[in-house]
Amino acid sequence: MTTALAIFVKTPGRSRVKTRLAAGIGEPQAMAFHRLAARAVADVARKVRTDRADFHPYWAVAELDAV
Repeated sequence: MTTALAIFVKTPGRSRVKTRLAAGIGEPQAMAFHRLAARAVADVARKVRTDRADFHPYWAVAELDAV
């Protein structure tokens, strides 16, 4: 059996990210959180991919030129 994980992510600079969070803490801090969160998800996906050959993560990025 194969396991897939779809990771949906917005692209900073091309679409607004964490708008509700930014309203409370400011855009720079919300952007920093977005980048840290995306990096953490990528790190976990890479680790699982290394450990399991049947695991396939897929990034779903709305902006094709950002892929």
